Amino acid sequence: MTIKRVAFVRVALLCLALTACSSCPSGRDHVPTLTERVVVEIADQAAVEAGIELSRFDRPTVKFEFVEPNCTWSVLYDSRSGIIGSHFTVVVDDKTRHADLFGGM
Repeated sequence: MTIKRVAFVRVALLCLALTACSSCPSGRDHVPTLTERVVVEIADQAAVEAGIELSRFDRPTVKFEFVEPNCTWSVLYDSRSGIIGSHFTVVVDDKTRHADLFGGM
């Protein structure tokens, strides 16, 4: 095996291990580790860091989703203006607390 191939295999195994660590436990009865309140706090912080003025949005709708191997929360913010496309979603990982922001705004 060449050095490049050995390095590639090591990186691939590391990525696989990290993915396995961040995945949800198996089983349909998974209980989320985060509370809805904590998830909204994480999502609010992600939105503010992205420069979004939360006072322009209604209280978010929060939903937990368990789709193997991921356990995520979706936090949907609808604008008070009612303009089409003026909304966004923050997806929060239940295990890592990592937040990703998507959407219209």
